[in-house]
Amino acid sequence: MNVFNIDNLMNEIMNNLVMMSAMSMMTTINIMSNPKSNLEGIIKLVGKDIQILSCVSTSFLRFFSDEQRAKNILNQLISSTKLRINEITNLLNDKGGIYHKIENKINHLFDVVIDPIKNFSDRDLSDSWYMNHVLAMSNDELKKRLLLYKQPSESVVRMIFLFDYNEPQTLLTIAFKTRNLHKIQQLLTSGIKLDNVNEKLLLKITIKRVNLRLKKKHIDNRTYYFTLAQLLLEYGMKINIDCLVYAVKYDDEEYAYLLLKYGADPYQKTFVSNRSLMFPLSNKSKGVARNIFDICPGKQWFIDMIRHMSVL
Repeated sequence: MNVFNIDNLMNEIMNNLVMMSAMSMMTTINIMSNPKSNLEGIIKLVGKDIQILSCVSTSFLRFFSDEQRAKNILNQLISSTKLRINEITNLLNDKGGIYHKIENKINHLFDVVIDPIKNFSDRDLSDSWYMNHVLAMSNDELKKRLLLYKQPSESVVRMIFLFDYNEPQTLLTIAFKTRNLHKIQQLLTSGIKLDNVNEKLLLKITIKRVNLRLKKKHIDNRTYYFTLAQLLLEYGMKINIDCLVYAVKYDDEEYAYLLLKYGADPYQKTFVSNRSLMFPLSNKSKGVARNIFDICPGKQWFIDMIRHMSVL
């Protein structure tokens, strides 16, 4: 294993950059003009240009062979490039190298959450760094993963059609789409973060519950989504005010009470977006921040509920 030395790393990077095209010249000049740059500075410069990142991958593999340092590098590259971790490890990957091992660990977690038969082990969820990453996953990639299972259940096969193309996915979003409450509980108790991609889950749950309510069927499914929302809220999920708007608009008193109980602000204003076209609003009001009482007038039950809860 190479002993880390900033000068040796700079020389290695510069040797690799000799063959780079003029497209990367500005980044090359920046690196050359900062020979005493620290590691973080070098990563930020390199991470701004994917061509350079791919070119100098051997340098990272040679000088950063321990797991913790590799994790720190990946964190900084994700921040600099805005790429998903699997896209970066593909650039830095080397069979048998540390980035290859990290990629395999993350892939294992996603294979477990997709497989309806497997469950996470304590070891799988012992390191929160691994379970809190986001993957860029397309329909084609998901289909390939499902083909690894000889007898996937019908519900898992149907899951293919629930994924938007290249929609970012987390362990929690996939567990949600496969309706695996046990795995969702495992992830929550193990400390998965409820931010970024995951924080959109509550609104998706709300819309599914509203749609089932409008169809006046699938009571069990409506109860499932209520239980799931309550579970996420218990673990600190932030409430998107649109969730409360949906609940009030379609007279879901039970769900509205749940959201208020966990801190939803009924006076918070929201913008009507393309997502909310089901609301019969005039063109003049679109794009204007309004509160629930303006969007959903005449909901006396909601006003009474707020008054009752304020007294408690």
